[in-house]
Amino acid sequence: MQESTGLGDRLTAALLASPPELILRVLDRARRQAGSIADYLVVHGVTCAELNALRSALVIGGEELDEGG
Repeated sequence: MQESTGLGDRLTAALLASPPELILRVLDRARRQAGSIADYLVVHGVTCAELNALRSALVIGGEELDEGG
């Protein structure tokens, strides 16, 4: 990421970090808008296959979705 932005060493971990409170607020807002994080992602163009791949990478024991939702 440092190379692609041209910022090199100026792009520190502090600039990339997100406070837990911010992450929780963003997740809450997405849930209020779409009902769930999965629904929010689907509304914004994420396919079921992509959502399943994301879930497999991030969640242990996550359910897979079929094409019907």
